[in-house]
Amino acid sequence: MVSTSAKSQMQTIIDKHGEIVTIYSPTKTLNDEGDATLTLGTGTEVKCLMFNIGPEEMQWKVEGLDTTDSYRCYFKYNQSINKDTIIEHDGKYYKIHSLGKVMVDNEDIYIVAVITRAELNI
Repeated sequence: MVSTSAKSQMQTIIDKHGEIVTIYSPTKTLNDEGDATLTLGTGTEVKCLMFNIGPEEMQWKVEGLDTTDSYRCYFKYNQSINKDTIIEHDGKYYKIHSLGKVMVDNEDIYIVAVITRAELNI
């Protein structure tokens, strides 16, 4: 089946060529002024493929993304990740700008996320 082969190949590529990042599922707490403070908790180290987003990629500039410290990341299909996930790489924190699943034959093959550098109130 095409989807099984594609899923297996993508996992192998991520395992062999991916970079280790730490993902967090933060908890938000609001103060009296309504400002959010994040508690990251315990992170989980995973591998993902990371590619710089260049300034020539106009789609992201139109959406207001600062492309100087942003990446397109590819995660394994079964990775637990959502729009609230915080990603740490090389001592820097990133928020997810966009998130999607690539599917073949109605099966998830991999997850693609566009991440951008974030100053967090932690």
